[in-house]
Amino acid sequence: MSDHESEVLTTVARNPLMSTMMDNLRAEREVETPDTADINIPGYRDKFVARYRVVPGKIVADLGKRVQRQFNDQYEQNVWATVDLIIAANIGLFYRNFEIEDPDQQLVPLDPEHEIGDPMAVALTFSDPSTAEMLHLTTQTARDLVYQVFKENDTAILAHGITLSRWMADTSKGVDETFLGR
Repeated sequence: MSDHESEVLTTVARNPLMSTMMDNLRAEREVETPDTADINIPGYRDKFVARYRVVPGKIVADLGKRVQRQFNDQYEQNVWATVDLIIAANIGLFYRNFEIEDPDQQLVPLDPEHEIGDPMAVALTFSDPSTAEMLHLTTQTARDLVYQVFKENDTAILAHGITLSRWMADTSKGVDETFLGR
């Protein structure tokens, strides 16, 4: 331990309030945070939900570089970088069944291979080619699928991407009504 570190620890130890604050911060750092977030897809009255995981910063940077090479217009770069982030982070698509009273049981994975309620069901993602087929959409790419699922609404895509990015920046906050500012 360096002299500086020893001096800081001595100062903190003499100040009980500082010691308590540091203990609280250490405890917060050790709290487990959710590793996924469920975010409603706009335009479906909260019935269509995408589940996401955090995407490492290096991958996000690579997505941005790719989009910059593909598009010259700043607006197009923003929209398509957001679409690419949505695709990269997406780990499942769900139908929210409001007829089920227990909110923890409402999300039904979109899985054409299994019956509803089957514990073996695995939710499709935006990158799964069968998702477009299941939704009766004609697409060639995952980008096209996201664009059509969001009803070709750039603003909805960007707003959804902002929510996703805010959660990825601080996963200690669940995506709920408070987080969404409702």
